[in-house]
Amino acid sequence: MENIGSFSSFIGASLIIFYHCLGYEDAALKTQRSLALLNLGQNIIFSTALSSAMVLCSHGITDGTMTIGDLVKLLSNIVLV
Repeated sequence: MENIGSFSSFIGASLIIFYHCLGYEDAALKTQRSLALLNLGQNIIFSTALSSAMVLCSHGITDGTMTIGDLVKLLSNIVLV
């Protein structure tokens, strides 16, 4: 009977550890989802800023108020930030 009791306590401890690890897995998934969403938002903001800067510079180049060098300088500054 002692073996059955120790086996039962081993199973109980294993189940507690298993369910405890599931809690960490759920937290890891939530963290991964939130970081993916933040990354998506950051990429949207960066792409929008880069596209609008290129459009504004292209208008300045066609008007003659800016040169190609100004466009290169602006894009290099945006990419570095």
